[in-house]
Amino acid sequence: MSRKYRRNPDQYFDKRNDNQMNNDDGHNRYANKNQYNPRSNVMNRLGKKPMPRNQRNNFRSTNRNESNNRHQNRTQDEFFKIIIPHGQNYEESYVKSLLHTYLDDMDDPCTFYNYHKSQGSAAFFVLGHQRAEALRNLSRRVPTQTGQRLIIVTQRSAPPTIQMNDQFKTMIKEAMIAKYDQQSQILDLSRFRDFELFRNNGVYVVLNRMNILSYVIDLIVMHMPNIIAINLSHNQITLLEPMKAFANLSQFKALDLSHNNIYKEEELNHLIKCNLMELVLEGNPFANAFPTPEDYVSIDMKIHNDQHYQSRA
Repeated sequence: MSRKYRRNPDQYFDKRNDNQMNNDDGHNRYANKNQYNPRSNVMNRLGKKPMPRNQRNNFRSTNRNESNNRHQNRTQDEFFKIIIPHGQNYEESYVKSLLHTYLDDMDDPCTFYNYHKSQGSAAFFVLGHQRAEALRNLSRRVPTQTGQRLIIVTQRSAPPTIQMNDQFKTMIKEAMIAKYDQQSQILDLSRFRDFELFRNNGVYVVLNRMNILSYVIDLIVMHMPNIIAINLSHNQITLLEPMKAFANLSQFKALDLSHNNIYKEEELNHLIKCNLMELVLEGNPFANAFPTPEDYVSIDMKIHNDQHYQSRA
């Protein structure tokens, strides 16, 4: 069940004066080890009661599970560079088709990002340790049309670089048009990088890069002025500053930012001038960092004109 947490300054600090801070016997009020210092105890600063001891083990277990899930997600989000020595002797389409023949039994399709040739080798990127390991296991096992077998080298890598050229921008526009429902005026950009158009072209497009997010938001403001709702969930978004432009959308009412990487509640200040009625924040680190799992699943942001933007999980 949702609870509302209001950012009331009175909840953060003890309003007693210095004399009241001491016990009657002259000792410091923290002499009693069972007392909590509201200036140093996070739970008291948040206006919440300490967690009962009999519930702490369950919470620690939940935290461990969440930590394991985050580690698994990081492994799945890691990039690996795949290098095929002497790969320049083969056409790109031939190499891709040949490798996919041996990867058909994988649960998830393997997308080859940013395929290119350099210094006699062919190279591309894949996302996730499992895919990289599957390719590494194919080294010297895949015969080619020349009778030689492919040598496959894998190594961890940063995400592939993105060139914001006209072709790339056109592809983004096409993807957004395909995901915009003009009748309901809702734009669904959840899991943007997994759009079929990007996968088919081997292009890695992520909205956690400021230049791409800014470009997408500019397109929305320019070409979708009557939009009502936008879904940006599952995009690893960390910073919300480009979203200040949403204030120019007069009909904009709902924004889904769930399951992103928003670490600071202060990022929501960039949305404060938007006329939002609903803001979904479930699954972001800042929303999960509260004393108990059931605590704090909604925020009530009060702004200068006494309107409230409700966010729910």
